[in-house]
Amino acid sequence: MYPFDVVHIGLGKCMSTYLQNMWARDPAIRNIEGRQLVQAVNDAIVAHVQHGADLPEINLNFKSADVPNRIFTAEGFTFSFLNAAEMGPSIPKKHRYVARTIAGFAPRVLLVVRDPVSWIASAHAQSINQGGFRNRQRFVSECRASVLNNLNLNTITQAFTEQGFEVVMLPMELLAEEPDAFWTLLEHTCGISTPVDLKPLSLTDQNRTNHKQLPLAAAINRVQARLADGVRRGNESDAEAV
Repeated sequence: MYPFDVVHIGLGKCMSTYLQNMWARDPAIRNIEGRQLVQAVNDAIVAHVQHGADLPEINLNFKSADVPNRIFTAEGFTFSFLNAAEMGPSIPKKHRYVARTIAGFAPRVLLVVRDPVSWIASAHAQSINQGGFRNRQRFVSECRASVLNNLNLNTITQAFTEQGFEVVMLPMELLAEEPDAFWTLLEHTCGISTPVDLKPLSLTDQNRTNHKQLPLAAAINRVQARLADGVRRGNESDAEAV
């Protein structure tokens, strides 16, 4: 008996917010979000890379339950460090750390994937939403390891299969273009019932990026980063130049 039927591990930028909202508003589905675990894992990986700290054992006390439709979800299990180029090479280690930490939580993990070119465009937009200011070309070039390792399905799959998980991989495009087929396939592969209420999310619940505003947002982020750097170095000329 497992605490969950499936752990939804990503990918990020693959309609995770939509799925989580669909599950959360259905009373028949036990949906638990893993954001706190993601934060703990990311903090531990950063401390390990920057200071040589050992990766701690993270103990979570989820009890087994004989009830249907149990989901543990966080796209951050496989999605991270978009703007931290120095952390990119450590992302596969993070995937192994996550898989080891949640081993035994469920018989399978769910990985929603999408066309990699379109994923990169969406990840670049997310990097700006998180305070970055690189254009797409610089983002791909300077954060190459982060981009490639967040997208490396082979290393992600290996990390979780080594811990005994079955990896269920479904395309985001199927959810976008043929949602009934997606939900039917999810039910067949993961044993999760289709939510009763599949009406579209409200605008406030949607996680959509206004791509036309990205250049402005990047420019604002650049100014803020330069000001912050000037303050840290006590360099008034940077603030004056802005």
